[in-house]
Amino acid sequence: MQVQQFPLTILAVNHSGSIQYISQAVCHSENIHLVQVDSNCNNIYFSGQERDDFFDQVKTPTSIVIRYEKYLQHLHFTIYIPERPLRIELSDTKLSRINGWFIRKRINANGEQKRRSFTDDFDNEDNNNDGDGGDEDHDDDDADDFKCTSVYQQSFIYVYTKFYRTTQSDIYFS
Repeated sequence: MQVQQFPLTILAVNHSGSIQYISQAVCHSENIHLVQVDSNCNNIYFSGQERDDFFDQVKTPTSIVIRYEKYLQHLHFTIYIPERPLRIELSDTKLSRINGWFIRKRINANGEQKRRSFTDDFDNEDNNNDGDGGDEDHDDDDADDFKCTSVYQQSFIYVYTKFYRTTQSDIYFS
């Protein structure tokens, strides 16, 4: 899972109305199962390890506690949860091989594959044309083998769901 993080900037407004950037604040999450925060308050993040079974027990929005010197502030969050099961649809449910279309894959000496399309060949021919009329190939293709694989149709994947949030009195759908 990829960590999703969002920057957090803490500002203070003093009695005269001037705004000051706070860099020495300390933060923690009241519920690490829902949202997490760096201890130095730089980022709020979701690690992908949040437990959706915990949402059923939560009846209020979660919050992050921010401490700076003698001050304490709660930053409240409402988390929206996808309803299960997700509805997944494909724009085309039967994907067939496209006759006559192939992708050329380069297999180097280590056995690693590198995709290469036919347009790469045309680009190389244009760039390698040094005017002498020769068909010299300046690539280091000698050490590589090539394999052609079929090209298949592609399809869009659509995922539909309702999102809900828990509050003190009820569950709201959006």
